[in-house]
Amino acid sequence: PPWVPANLVSYNHISADLGNVYSSIKQMVLAQFPEQGAMAFHMAEAQVNQMAQTDLMTLLSSIGHQHIILTYEPVFSNLGESHGGGPMQQRLAVVWQIKDEALWARVLQAVAPMVLGEGVGRTEEQGFSGWRFQGSGGEGGLFLGKGYLVFAMGQSSLEWTLSSLNAPPKGEDALLTGEVFAKAQTLIHLEPGLNFQLADGDRYAHMMKRMLDTMFDLALASSAGPDGTEPETLEALSKLLPTDDELENVLGASASYVRVNKDGLVVKGINELPSPE
Repeated sequence: PPWVPANLVSYNHISADLGNVYSSIKQMVLAQFPEQGAMAFHMAEAQVNQMAQTDLMTLLSSIGHQHIILTYEPVFSNLGESHGGGPMQQRLAVVWQIKDEALWARVLQAVAPMVLGEGVGRTEEQGFSGWRFQGSGGEGGLFLGKGYLVFAMGQSSLEWTLSSLNAPPKGEDALLTGEVFAKAQTLIHLEPGLNFQLADGDRYAHMMKRMLDTMFDLALASSAGPDGTEPETLEALSKLLPTDDELENVLGASASYVRVNKDGLVVKGINELPSPE
């Protein structure tokens, strides 16, 4: 989609109508467990019908067929700091372009009494309304508005995603017209399918380097490693890691997709590597 920003570690979307998926699972379960299955499905469907004034299959289909996952660069804590969730906090967002915003507004309103409380509050931001949560595990929120439902976790991931939906980035700032997607298109013929993933290998390599650096720093801060490894050994191992300069352009664009054709399930992918010169 044109609103997706380029400053991602990876972009992933799954194409599936959850209503049809639910219907298929229900048929398989009822074929194997007709009595027990019928009772369980009846209870679940009755509860949804009371809450949303519609059936469960319609509710699931109304979330849209494309389930988009944005993975931003994580937050790393320095020694003695904490952003919640340990030395590294993942930052991601899941976005749906929903078919019936009024329906999902009823759902959120119905479940609000069960969700709102300590660490979770109702709020409005950037033209969206929903819940923000803040706790020892990190921060995030679930917001509805402008035809989208957004769930985000991690510092700033919610703000970035809502901002992109409000004002789609342009040029190199947009994933669709940016360098990584353009490079991936020269390496693989992209086709519509069940799943598509695009990753910025350079961002990923530096992220992994930072993660390993953080792990070694935390281990070296104690008298010995968590498995009893002596600090001298850990320090020697940490020096084996490549520098940021050495990692530059080691990995490029990475793309893959999954689709079904007359021959069955097809999985194709590429990873751009430096030339052997």
